[in-house]
Amino acid sequence: VLPAADMMAAISKAVGKPFKYVPVTRDAYAGFGFPGADDLANMFDFFKKSPDFTKNRDVNSPMGGKALHPGIKSVAEWAEANKEALLKIA
Repeated sequence: VLPAADMMAAISKAVGKPFKYVPVTRDAYAGFGFPGADDLANMFDFFKKSPDFTKNRDVNSPMGGKALHPGIKSVAEWAEANKEALLKIA
């Protein structure tokens, strides 16, 4: 699984503007106040604490990623394909 900082680097390269990952704690996310914020906070906390979750979701894993969806794009490919939309939020 690609670390968030590497995702931001790939997006920054594609659009030519800096994107930065800013980590949010579980409690801060839960406190955002939108419906489901607490549930999403728990989900992201689980992802962070469970090495098997991320290991089994590696794009190059024989059990996931391209094996399940041959057309899946890397973050860099996705960013290039969505460059115009990303520039609107940069």
